[in-house]
Amino acid sequence: MKHDAQDVWVFAETGPDGVKPISLALTSRGRELADTLGVGFSAVLMGQNLTTSTNQLLTYGADCVLVADDAELQYFDGDLYAQILVNVIRERRPSLVLFGQTYKGMDTAAMVAAKLWMPLISNCVELQTKDGEVVIKRLMCNSTVVVNVQPVNLSPVLLSFPEVALRVGIAKVPQGGTIVPLEVKTLVRDVRTRLLEIVQPTNGDVDISKSDILVAAGAGIEKKENLKLVEALAEALGGTVACSRRLVDKGWLPTSRQVGLSGKTVRPKLYVACGISGAVEHIAGMIGSSMIVAINKDPKAPIFHYADYAIVADLNDVLPIMIETTKGKRIT
Repeated sequence: MKHDAQDVWVFAETGPDGVKPISLALTSRGRELADTLGVGFSAVLMGQNLTTSTNQLLTYGADCVLVADDAELQYFDGDLYAQILVNVIRERRPSLVLFGQTYKGMDTAAMVAAKLWMPLISNCVELQTKDGEVVIKRLMCNSTVVVNVQPVNLSPVLLSFPEVALRVGIAKVPQGGTIVPLEVKTLVRDVRTRLLEIVQPTNGDVDISKSDILVAAGAGIEKKENLKLVEALAEALGGTVACSRRLVDKGWLPTSRQVGLSGKTVRPKLYVACGISGAVEHIAGMIGSSMIVAINKDPKAPIFHYADYAIVADLNDVLPIMIETTKGKRIT
C-alpha cells in the first residue's frame, strides 16, 4: 500500500480509569508510525465526560483528538459509534485507522468497514514501512503463522491489533494539540439499534481480574475431573481458578472465570496456564501478567512463545509435584 500523506488515526476506548491500556498502547504505536510516514496523528474518542481521557491521549502523542462527548454515548452502542466514525472518516479521509482487537473495537470496526466498503485487516502484530510502502504483519491459523499483507490502492484501511502485539509507551508533556468536537445529535436518529438495558453479572463468584495469582485451565486438561488438580494448585498458591473459553463452552466453569477477548482481561503477578494452547484471543486477555508459567505436553503450543517458564509435560504428572512443593507458600 503506497502511503499518500493522509493522517493515521486510532480508535480509543475508555474505562472507569480513563483510556484503556490497549488504546494507550495503540496511541504510542500510532505516534511512531505517523512520525515514520511524516503525517499527522489523531485519536477518535467517544463517550461521556471525556476531559481526562482527552488529555491522556494528548500526552501519549496525539496531535488531534476528535471527541464525541455526549450523554447518548454513556454506554457503548456499536451502531451509533460506527455512525459517528463513518461520518468523520468520510469528512477527513485518514489513510489508516487502528483499532484494539476487543469487543468494542471489533464491533465498531466491522460495521465501519461494511458501511464504507473498506478493508479490515485483523490480528495485526506489526506495521513496517519501506520506500513509502506500508507492509502489515498479521497472525493466521490460530496464531501459528505470520503473513505479510499489502492492501493495494485502498484508503483508508482499518487494522485491528490484539493486546499481545502492543506495549504502552511513555507519557510525555503534550506539545500543544487540537481538540475537535464531533456531531452526535443528528446521527442518533440514523441508528438501527438502541441499548435497552445493562445486565450486570450475578454476584457470588470471584472477580478474577482482581486476583494476583491465577491458575487457568484449558482444553488440554482433557477431563472435568482434572479440574481438581487445577483447583488444588490454586489453593496451594493462594490464588484463583480461571479458564479458557473452551471450558466455558463445555459448561465446566462459569463465564466469570473466562480469560480472553470474550472474557476478562487480567494482569496478575503470576499466571499458570494448564493445558492452554495459546490462541490469540486468550493471549490478549492475559499477556499483561507479570510472570507466565505454561504447562502443555505439545512442544509446539503457541503459548510457549509468551511464557516466562515453559514446562513441556503432561499436567497430570507436573501438577501434583507443584501442589506438594508450593503448599503453604505465598507469592508476594
